[in-house]
Amino acid sequence: MAPDRPATESGSGSDNDEDKQSVASNSSTMVTKDDFKVDLLKAIKGFKIVGEFAFDQEIEIPEDFNISVQGVDDIKLPLKKAQAVKIIAQARQAPFGKGSDTIVDTSVRRTWELDPEQFTIGGEEWSNYLQELCELVAQKMGIKTPVHAKLYKMLLYEKGAMFKAHTDTEKIPDMFGTLVVSLPSKHKGGEVVLEHCGEEIVYESSKSQASCAAWYSDVHHEVLPVKSGYRWVLTYNLAIGQPSSRSFDTFSETELRPLSECVKGWLAQEQKDRKTPYACHVLDHEYTQANISQKSLKGADTTRLMALQQALEGFPVTMYLALLEREEIGMVDFTEPEMQAFYHLPFTLSRTLDTYPDPFKGYHPSLYSVDEAVCRLKTLRDLQGDVVADELIVTENCILDPSAFKSVKSEKEYEFSGNSGTTATHWYRRGTIVIVPHDSVAGLLSQLDNHCDSSPEMQIKYIVHLCSQPDVQDHLISTMVGLVENAMSKLETRPDLMKDKSVLPKVVKIALQHERYQIVENILAKFYKVLPSDLFTWLRQWVIEPDDDDKTLGNFNKLKKWYVLPHPLLFLY
Repeated sequence: MAPDRPATESGSGSDNDEDKQSVASNSSTMVTKDDFKVDLLKAIKGFKIVGEFAFDQEIEIPEDFNISVQGVDDIKLPLKKAQAVKIIAQARQAPFGKGSDTIVDTSVRRTWELDPEQFTIGGEEWSNYLQELCELVAQKMGIKTPVHAKLYKMLLYEKGAMFKAHTDTEKIPDMFGTLVVSLPSKHKGGEVVLEHCGEEIVYESSKSQASCAAWYSDVHHEVLPVKSGYRWVLTYNLAIGQPSSRSFDTFSETELRPLSECVKGWLAQEQKDRKTPYACHVLDHEYTQANISQKSLKGADTTRLMALQQALEGFPVTMYLALLEREEIGMVDFTEPEMQAFYHLPFTLSRTLDTYPDPFKGYHPSLYSVDEAVCRLKTLRDLQGDVVADELIVTENCILDPSAFKSVKSEKEYEFSGNSGTTATHWYRRGTIVIVPHDSVAGLLSQLDNHCDSSPEMQIKYIVHLCSQPDVQDHLISTMVGLVENAMSKLETRPDLMKDKSVLPKVVKIALQHERYQIVENILAKFYKVLPSDLFTWLRQWVIEPDDDDKTLGNFNKLKKWYVLPHPLLFLY
């Protein structure tokens, strides 16, 4: 559901758009040129980040804590070998996800697991203590909303058990991370190596003392092989709750100045002179098309978006969130030793690695050459979480960080042929904040993919909804007009792309209300054969003012260029 106000504003939603426009025109800041992207990226990354992507800490288990497993006597702490063996007898080998499949492969993951239905945690104090751990998670990771934990599994790692590098699947609504409680059980090895954005943390639990660790779901981590003993843990899915009141990081004017001054200089330029029409700042954490939203942002990404919102409050800019995708198409180099086995394949085969087994058995060849590359914004959302557009084309020039896709794991598709080279398509995806000047919103939302049956209907409907609200800001009316004008040539040849027949009549009515007569004339002239008849009845009523011939004549003159078209309903009076 779309918001009831123009909620895509960077600031608090002030109704005075003229004040916002003056931010750029009255700026005394030197106009930024080629260094704009460098300066903006530096300013965004310059904010101090509160909270860590992962942490670990020794803890004191409550005295009345007890745990029992079906088929096993009550387990005394610390865990002894005899009881560990009994637990294993009740457990199964833990699977892992590979694409859409869930498989067991002990060369990738070797550990025993039990479901919560197979064991019981006792003790009156544990529930309250677990909530204290959740508060610790929020404090350590810089999370401003309540955190709750849902028990997921009991895991037991014996000698040789491990789990190769992976990320966690978000398994419950609003999940953002994982909490591990390591119960007292002496062992060696089994360290968890966590890596994010080039930073590494090693969590060691090889003591009789209990400990806990938590990390964000997208953090890459590996459980190293256990050398002796048993590593015994409870795992919890961490999710954010609803805050009693919205919490924000607050920044001083001094902290915000580099960011606001940089954007002022950008906006001070004429639209046609901006080398960067809109700016894409890639996020640190990983997101999907399903969860890219302000509510789902993690760690540093939350801090930086809040800084942008505060620094740009009152500025004539709109911010969105999206998944930024780079698609590369090129040839695979068969001279690489790992590729020799596939050189003489006598058939053509296409496979997507997320759906089918890996045709290269774990080896992912790089492209010998990139023949074609394109960047897209997928699932563009406003800051209230409403989808604005499914897919838009953007240029690489709009990406602030030139190394945005470096070290990003790609999804790959291959086409093999025995008589010619092998074509490969690689997709790289990053979450992104999109910063768009008001005068460029229509241009961005018009960037449809010409290689598919892409329709402008979603973005037009979104803007029309905002323009239907009371006290709508003028820049939104301009965006609606520009967006419809940009879409006209495509809709003339493919009117079927506008499936909702109520959209264009709404544009006509809003445009007349705001005295944008030219777009009304254009719509009536180009689409009068497919517009619903009740629109023309409404237009007749709009034109005619009973007992006021002068006003009727004035209304007629506003649309007189269109009146040469032979639609009889306008003349039934």
